[in-house]
Amino acid sequence: MKQSKNIFILLISFLWLNPTWATLSPERKILNIKKTNGEIRIDGVLDEEDWKNLETANNFQQHFPYDTLLAKSQTEVMITYNDKYLYIAAICYGQKKGEYVVQSLKRDYDFNWSDGFAVNIDPFGDENNAFNFGVSPFEVQREALITNGGVWGGDASWDNKWFSAVSTLKDSWIVEMAIPFKTLRYNDEDDVWRINFLRNDVYNREDSHWSPVPRNYNENFLGFSGELHWDNPPPSAGTNISIIPYTIGQISRDFENGEAPKLKPNIGMDGKIAVTTSLNLDLTINPDFSQVDADKQVSNLTRFSLFVPEKRKFFLENSDLFGLFGFRQIRPFFSRRIGLYPVSDFQNELVPILSGARLSGKLTRNISLGVLNAQTGRVEDLDIESQNYSTVVMRRHLGGKSYLGAIFVNRQAFPLDSVAFAEGKRSYNYDNNDYNRIVGADYFYSSKSNKWAGKIFYHHSLSPGLKDKTYAHASFLIYNSKKIFSMWNHEYVGYNYTADVGYVPRIYHYDPETETVQRRSYWRFEPHFTYKFYPKSGIINHHSVGVFFDHYMDENMEYMDRQNKLKYEIKFQSASDLKFSIVNDFSRLIYPSDLNGTFDTLLPVGSYSYNYGSIEYVASQRNRLNSLFKVNYGSFFNGTKLSISGALNYRVQPWGKFSINASRDNIIMPAPYNNAYVTVIGPQIQLSFTK
Repeated sequence: MKQSKNIFILLISFLWLNPTWATLSPERKILNIKKTNGEIRIDGVLDEEDWKNLETANNFQQHFPYDTLLAKSQTEVMITYNDKYLYIAAICYGQKKGEYVVQSLKRDYDFNWSDGFAVNIDPFGDENNAFNFGVSPFEVQREALITNGGVWGGDASWDNKWFSAVSTLKDSWIVEMAIPFKTLRYNDEDDVWRINFLRNDVYNREDSHWSPVPRNYNENFLGFSGELHWDNPPPSAGTNISIIPYTIGQISRDFENGEAPKLKPNIGMDGKIAVTTSLNLDLTINPDFSQVDADKQVSNLTRFSLFVPEKRKFFLENSDLFGLFGFRQIRPFFSRRIGLYPVSDFQNELVPILSGARLSGKLTRNISLGVLNAQTGRVEDLDIESQNYSTVVMRRHLGGKSYLGAIFVNRQAFPLDSVAFAEGKRSYNYDNNDYNRIVGADYFYSSKSNKWAGKIFYHHSLSPGLKDKTYAHASFLIYNSKKIFSMWNHEYVGYNYTADVGYVPRIYHYDPETETVQRRSYWRFEPHFTYKFYPKSGIINHHSVGVFFDHYMDENMEYMDRQNKLKYEIKFQSASDLKFSIVNDFSRLIYPSDLNGTFDTLLPVGSYSYNYGSIEYVASQRNRLNSLFKVNYGSFFNGTKLSISGALNYRVQPWGKFSINASRDNIIMPAPYNNAYVTVIGPQIQLSFTK
């Protein structure tokens, strides 16, 4: 293992020093931008003389339903700027007034299922990060951060200040945008940016781009963006500081003991400082996250914890710098760990965040930096000590979407000094025996054609008393074309690899002699292959058949968990989806387990293989009444399981959306085991009478 580690270090060093190994970008569309001569009013009316003398981005090409045709609903875009704003105007043809489809008037609407125009701005041209700004025909705004090249779309949790206006005509609608340069992060010496314009016409079931994106990629995929050529380098944004204070309070009363009401006030603030046009400093003191949307409640019948994405705004901007190290299920840093303390392998407790600072952005065009430090307070009732969390990451871009990154993560405990506390003083010590650190490196590769992508990483953890198997490594390679999607993935996690500020699945072994549970090292292999068919006509846009494998094995290459899946999926021209799958699961229970939450008779140690089938239908949200329905049925360990889930949505356009989500799991077990029935119902009402 030591030799392979040295080879990995040599490879990383060579790539860092020799970025010429990076691939060149494909040929791109070019749009020239020049400075405006006069004042532009954001009113949705293009009556200023400047709009008439600008180069036009036109000839939009379909992304769905076909990616080889010009869009039926065409769009024309003009772009200009002055010292403060980037101005964008778009004329959206082909949509009749009264036939618009929008989900609601709520900000950050779902672009996939709403009519709209959007722009993706990638100032550094690294094809990894971009700013997304969109407007619907009802003049509702959305903004999002695009990370990881846009493979999974954008994160609309990000909010910022910009301006827009819309006017509607008989067979078209017009949008004007003014985006402050202070809202963007860029190098004011670069005179070439990446940019793409998107148009969604849900009523006519069409979405399109100015710079074409093949339909086997997400519509926000950045690898095919065009180029924006400035007549002069963009202006500096100048001083950019924002302070957001808050105050909140709660009142409580103990009626049983007859106590008087108690008021508990709280105060704090968030700050954002633009150190440069491309480097940002976020500060927080005693933050409050009560405005963050609650996580959806789901039932989890697997042995692994669920991964829930970050939504707290302090951690959002440039979050990919910190969060994309490792893999989806092996993350050395996961910001949601800050503010939670693991009291066991299965339970976390909330702890207060006292303060935090985060410096993130670009040092140069090709080097990104992220530094984060946060301090949490002591929870005396639970005897949880104060903790400090520090993370430093650096990423060098090698051209296109390829990059090389390094990360250091540190959790350090600062326990209360008991001697000083007894004397009425409050001071903290540095505990040499309570820490966890991770150092590691990642290399991500993307080909010129965007068809090939891959990643390798090696991470090493440092914890008191843990020396053997304290590392994790993994690799994947993906091939993605219009007809074929193929993936190979391997993961290895040593039994002493610990990521207190990260996220990693754990596999355990039960020793009946000592009656103890111990972690096991594991391998994971995840090959995947899908082939797509494209009919020339009919109600089907495309359909596909695929196989998927997800295998967990211990160090002796004995199966711990295994899933083999055969799937068939249909994408209709209406944008509805129908999916079928046949699944074989295998689980090896290494200690008696409770599967249904009754904690009565435990399922004995042993190997269990079981099979089930699945049918899922997702209706197009183009219709005001739409639904989702999924059924799983088959064997489950030594019993059977029927799982039914669904959602029913009705839209009163544009102000109201009424939804109900429900799931039911029936687990039927033979005697002497108990049956289990789990029901989750989630109604939701969204009312937005104005934008």
